[in-house]
Amino acid sequence: MGQESVQLNKSLLRHLRCQKSETQADTANACHVTVRQYQNIEKDGCTTSRVIKSIAKHFGISPNQLITNISKDNSLWYITNPELCVGEVAKGYYAAIDDIKKLAKRYAHFSEPQLRIVDGTQVKKISIVCLDQECTWSIRPIELNEKVGLVWTELTEWQQDTWKSIRDELVYGCVEDVYLNGNPLIPEGAVPKFIVEFREFGQRKIIHTGHRIFHSAADFRVSFSHWLDTVLKFVELYPQQGALNMIYDYKGEMTKAIYIYKVWVNENGENIQAPWSAANIESLVETITNLKKGTGNWALPIGIGENFDAEEITPFEPDVIYRKVTEIPDIEFHFETYN
Repeated sequence: MGQESVQLNKSLLRHLRCQKSETQADTANACHVTVRQYQNIEKDGCTTSRVIKSIAKHFGISPNQLITNISKDNSLWYITNPELCVGEVAKGYYAAIDDIKKLAKRYAHFSEPQLRIVDGTQVKKISIVCLDQECTWSIRPIELNEKVGLVWTELTEWQQDTWKSIRDELVYGCVEDVYLNGNPLIPEGAVPKFIVEFREFGQRKIIHTGHRIFHSAADFRVSFSHWLDTVLKFVELYPQQGALNMIYDYKGEMTKAIYIYKVWVNENGENIQAPWSAANIESLVETITNLKKGTGNWALPIGIGENFDAEEITPFEPDVIYRKVTEIPDIEFHFETYN
């Protein structure tokens, strides 16, 4: 009886092979498959679990990393930062990204910083600007050539995907004033709005029941504060990339939750995600936590400086009702380390 076919991340597989300077034949021989079979794996991204285990062991990662793409990019990068006169070679660029996020949070305590990203084909430049002070990092991939030493290289397909994920973390969850390749992320005149999605999950499915858009931060703050007084004392908060996931009730085998983020509306009436700063989200989480513990009674840190002029508090419930069910496959992952 044949093994069931499993999908893997083919761009990561090609990246790992190139990092070891192997031909397809080299990798095929090391993993005990034919060259034609390996070529099809890189082309279609599909093979058996047995072969995936063999490939993962050859490259020193777990099968889950090859399937789910959870591994970080630890290849060589040349990085410059505001504190060094010359750049440095590092495995991965995540330490630099963490430094950028920390600086943005530090600046957010006394001013609203600006994030500028120039997403070049080879060089990525990230700047935090605050009070006329600009701090810039640049990152670009390099590789070690046995004959000439370190040389510049192009981003592989997998590196491009990984970088896009990191870039989106910065764009949507770092600061609220963002420029990408010289253009503001939110067009001039567009006003960000808060959107709340109402969800239930359990029994291996997620039910999206509807959403409400709050057209001003003040409206959202007042309605949300009023609603928080009515929910259970037990609240779980999960800050995410420019968003906040909040579990607020348990109903039988289903859990009730809301998902909050910011959007702006384009000329076609489509909701486009807008940045929501990590400093603001963390402050909101801290305030909600203290309120639910009974140790705080101050206003939520949203829309400070805005006045609530509505005659009635906007209900904190969906104004757009639907029932969209997403089934969650019953997949069991086993994390193993292969040396």
